[in-house]
Amino acid sequence: MSTFKEIGSIVDNTNTSYRMFYANEVANTPALAYVFEGWAELLKNNMAFPRVHFGNKDSVVWIENDAGEIVALILYAIRKDEDDCWILLTYTIPSYRGKGINPKLLDIVKEIAKTKFEIKTISSNIFATNTSALKAIEKTGRKIIAYRTRLDI
Repeated sequence: MSTFKEIGSIVDNTNTSYRMFYANEVANTPALAYVFEGWAELLKNNMAFPRVHFGNKDSVVWIENDAGEIVALILYAIRKDEDDCWILLTYTIPSYRGKGINPKLLDIVKEIAKTKFEIKTISSNIFATNTSALKAIEKTGRKIIAYRTRLDI
């Protein structure tokens, strides 16, 4: 069963403060509904595969506004056999985008991966059509090293 805890706060680039939470498993957390909302948006815009690849054991960090509403999250999986942390989903409610929230969520995941699991790389798959995600990746210092290709037959 998932347990979650408040792990601090962040401030966006408009000086708005948010509470931050962490759960070692996404199941049975308030963030789960937003995971599905994020996947639905990606699927609707043809920026994700129809099969959702995440499990109950994947971890999540999310932030809430003063009203207790989740406004952004990052879902990730530690793959010790690959010595890698895979970002499975980042999602920010549209009205909160462009405020510098996602890089701060990524910083938290980087810290967890390094200190708790001694992981040295973070990876993700991004669709070439997801231009907003590609721009965000470049801003956080990640390098685009490959695109996945597909041929419909």
